[in-house]
Parts: sequence; C-alpha cells; structure tokens
Amino acid sequence: MSRDKKGIRKLAQQGQIVSSVHDLLKEPLVLEFLGLDEQTRYSESDLETAILNQIERFLLELGKGLPL
Repeated sequence: MSRDKKGIRKLAQQGQIVSSVHDLLKEPLVLEFLGLDEQTRYSESDLETAILNQIERFLLELGKGLPL
C-alpha cells in the first residue's frame, strides 16, 4: 500500500542503512488493519487514534461477557 514502492524495494534489498542517529529508530510497520488512508507519512496522533479505535471495536465485539 505504500506510495514509495521503489524506496520499500530498496529497503528490502539493502536493509536499513544507518546514516544518522534518527535512522536507528525507524522501523517499517505493516498497519493495513488500521484502515488508514494511503499516505506516505502519518502523525503519531493519527496512528494512536486508529489503534485505539481498533481496540475499542475489538472489545465491543467481545460483548458484555468479557471479565475485566
């Protein structure tokens, strides 16, 4: 789903190239289950909101019988 398909292929072939300290924290993630619109970048708040919505939806599917 990435718009940067060439970049993803390059990363898959060469691996993560560490050229600065910030590169150590970058990790590609597969988050298609969140149902986000296709973008090249997402903010942390967008990801947090989408994850919380999925957790809420999952818990509601379990019903009232879930012991908390």
